Amino acid sequence: MESKAAEIGKGAAGGVERRLCAAGGETGKDVAAGGVGAKDSSGGAKDADVGGAAERTFACGGEKSVLMVVGSLRARSLNRQLAECAAAVLSGCVRVSFLEYADLPYMSQDVEVPVLEPVQRVRDAVEAADGLWIVTPEYNHGLPGVLKNLLDWLSRPAYADGTSVMHDKPVTYSGAAGSSQARYAFASLWTTLDFMGADVVDVMPTGVLLDRRAYSTDRLILAERDRESLELQANLLLMHMGVPRPLICRSIT
Repeated sequence: MESKAAEIGKGAAGGVERRLCAAGGETGKDVAAGGVGAKDSSGGAKDADVGGAAERTFACGGEKSVLMVVGSLRARSLNRQLAECAAAVLSGCVRVSFLEYADLPYMSQDVEVPVLEPVQRVRDAVEAADGLWIVTPEYNHGLPGVLKNLLDWLSRPAYADGTSVMHDKPVTYSGAAGSSQARYAFASLWTTLDFMGADVVDVMPTGVLLDRRAYSTDRLILAERDRESLELQANLLLMHMGVPRPLICRSIT
């Protein structure tokens, strides 16, 4: 029998029909890696401009915001593309930005005080966000080292009461991987987030099944059920963030 974390970590199996999720919300176009939430000149998180969403009125969630955290630093990452699809679902409902953390040093108490600029920057970005959406690949049945390092930094006390910026923060997560559909990474991530005191959304995460074509083309194609799973996750994350009517303002169809 698998643990509770493993049960929660299982993603939905990929369906027969596969479509290409475009960051602009249209079907049949490539997802431009790095085109959404690109790094700004200061190296911090930048608002995602998904189909002009940055210029719209955020009718659902007012000025609430979601911070996308991608567990891969690769420029053409398939999980980055999945995160852009999730950002497209949220488009027009809340403000979306992507966390840039490539310059974050290895976690070590030897360099914890005084707080380093990259560490303070990611803490500030997480603190300012109303919710987080983590999108991660799976490495050797576990989390990528860069993502675990980020979470270790974010778990450290940031306030006088000893809590971190992750305490009670609404979080959901998704991922794209091979035959496991990232379920082992999800199980590890759930355990870590739960220990950190995050408000993890109780929903089956979207686990996208990647085939060999995706690895050779660096092109993400989603099944219909993957698209529907992203919409469900978006709705439940918005509910955890206190959005009164979180029904999707804009789909990725």
